[in-house]
Amino acid sequence: MLISLTGGLPPVNFSRELLMQDVTNPKRLQVMVVDPNPLMRFALLSVVNLHPLLQVCGEAGDARSARSLFLKECPRIVVLDIDLPKGDGIELVREFVQFESMCRYVVVSAISEPGIVQRAFDAGAQAYVSKNDEATELTVALETVITNGTFIGKLISQAIGFNITNTPPKRALKLLGNLSDREMHIFRRMGKGEGTTAISRELGISIKTVETHQAHIKKKLHLASSTQLHLAAESWVRIA
Repeated sequence: MLISLTGGLPPVNFSRELLMQDVTNPKRLQVMVVDPNPLMRFALLSVVNLHPLLQVCGEAGDARSARSLFLKECPRIVVLDIDLPKGDGIELVREFVQFESMCRYVVVSAISEPGIVQRAFDAGAQAYVSKNDEATELTVALETVITNGTFIGKLISQAIGFNITNTPPKRALKLLGNLSDREMHIFRRMGKGEGTTAISRELGISIKTVETHQAHIKKKLHLASSTQLHLAAESWVRIA
């Protein structure tokens, strides 16, 4: 069950003095930040380093670099987007959980599709916050996962509540639930208009592998042609 803890929080003070404070205290929990946007990474690591119990141990801009950094640093918390170059954030969480079950995962993403949010939690995330949320939402998310709690940000809660009334029929949702994380990732990218070559380049896999995934998706969704598959993907992204 997803728990929402919001409201009544003081604003975070991003003064230069605080940003320049000593963050080398070994007693602080190590946090890894993963986001493709350098400015967003700076904002995330600033929020983390301002917390007296936390410090950033490293940052990465794509899934491949995140894997290497995770193995090197063994962080206690990972703050990440799920829409990443060279991989998929949900797959990344699932892999990390298998490697280190004690680590905690906070998703910070612009994606608010109900099915994607649920997949993130199913993969092992403990918190999900929108990139449009206030910085205090991330602070509360971090403090919640430190105590092994579960958190979902205010804007994501609102988005899920809104989108649930606009989802496709239950049968379509059930069929989409049969897709693997990689298949759902490819399905979403198709819905955004990305072609096979672009998806192949982005995920670092061959065109043939992408086509194989697309064939599996088409079969699982009971679609007769590639045209139907592309239309279904576009419809899902538009509705979600």
